[in-house]
Amino acid sequence: MAIDVYEHYLNIDDSGKIQANVLYTVVNDQIIGCYSGYAGGNQDYRFFYVNADRDECIVSDDEYEFDESFASFFQELQSKRSDFEKWDDEDEDDGSYPSEIGLQFLGSSNSENATENFDYDILRLVQDEWTLHLYID
Repeated sequence: MAIDVYEHYLNIDDSGKIQANVLYTVVNDQIIGCYSGYAGGNQDYRFFYVNADRDECIVSDDEYEFDESFASFFQELQSKRSDFEKWDDEDEDDGSYPSEIGLQFLGSSNSENATENFDYDILRLVQDEWTLHLYID
């Protein structure tokens, strides 16, 4: 099943390194998503789930830890997320910097570097569980 709408947040530091690259979509009032970003010395990549009541958040590096009906969504979100990261076959670019698509997004998105309907309350729930160094109020 293809994802028609997803929300995206991309944050970089002064050196241009990705601090957080977060994508999510809503499936039956539940939030499923993935993120990558700086986690103290390396990039980290995780999946997340937020229940419909928005009072439970689960973060894992294993997409199969969640309901199996979400697996295809997680794979598609991960693929979309990686489009915003610079990768190459020589391991010189490890996804820690934005790709051309990421740079275009940063140049065209609002001042918050997010899609118009990105819900920061979702980000606040996820950041309480994540391994990244970025923290928003």
